Amino acid sequence: MTVLALPVLGITLWHFGSTRSWFNAYLLPPPVEIWTTAVDLWGRGGLAEHIEVSLMRVLVGFALSGSSALLLAALNYRFPLIRRMTFLPLEAIRVIPPLALVPLLIPWFGIGMAQTLNLNKLETVRFVLVPVECPSLQCLLLAV
Repeated sequence: MTVLALPVLGITLWHFGSTRSWFNAYLLPPPVEIWTTAVDLWGRGGLAEHIEVSLMRVLVGFALSGSSALLLAALNYRFPLIRRMTFLPLEAIRVIPPLALVPLLIPWFGIGMAQTLNLNKLETVRFVLVPVECPSLQCLLLAV
C-alpha cells in the first residue's frame, strides 16, 4: 500500500495542477488526456509502432556501442600505442554532456536515425569501455 502512495500522490497533484492551471496544460497535459491519447494510439496501432522504433534504436545503439567499445578495449590492451592515441579523445568526449553533442552531430549526420544511433554510441561507449579497460572500483567511479 505504501509503495503506491507516492505515485498516486504525484499523479493526483499532476491532475489538479493541470486542471487548475497551476502550469501550462499544453506543456504538461492532464493524465486523463494522456491516457485517452495512449489508448487511442494503441487502438490504431501507432503506439506499438513508435515503441518498436524506440526499442530498435536502443538495441541497435547498444549493440554498436558495445561491440565498438569491446573492440577498442581489446586494441588498447594489446597495443599501447593505440591506447595513447585514443585516451585523450575519449576523455574529451566523456566529459561532454549528451545534449551538447546534438548540435555537433546534426551537421555530420542530419536529423534522424543516424544521429540518434551515433549519439547513443558515443554516450554508451564510455560505460562499456571503462569497465573493460579498468575493472577496479576506482576507475568505474571516475567514469561517471
